Amino acid sequence: MSVEPIRYLVAFHAKPGKGRELRDVLEALLPELEMEDDCIEAALWQDNASPDRFLLVEHWMSAAGHDAFLQALDDVGAMDSLEQVLAEPPETHSYLRIT
Repeated sequence: MSVEPIRYLVAFHAKPGKGRELRDVLEALLPELEMEDDCIEAALWQDNASPDRFLLVEHWMSAAGHDAFLQALDDVGAMDSLEQVLAEPPETHSYLRIT
């Protein structure tokens, strides 16, 4: 677990024709995400060539803060909304700055 700032890139792929619904769900989560003390920044990107694909770019003070936020989302059932429109589970990668 890192105590240095960490970036997360989370790729989402909606079921065919569900891109708008996925975008709505993700946009609704952004304000909650940005209110977290450990969240430095979050931005949602949509694939230019495939509008059913999105990338959430998150910048956190720590991996622990990110993990706590995900657990809180799961505890209140917020992940259920995502699962209904996703074609596959989100793909998450985390990165530490090296330069």
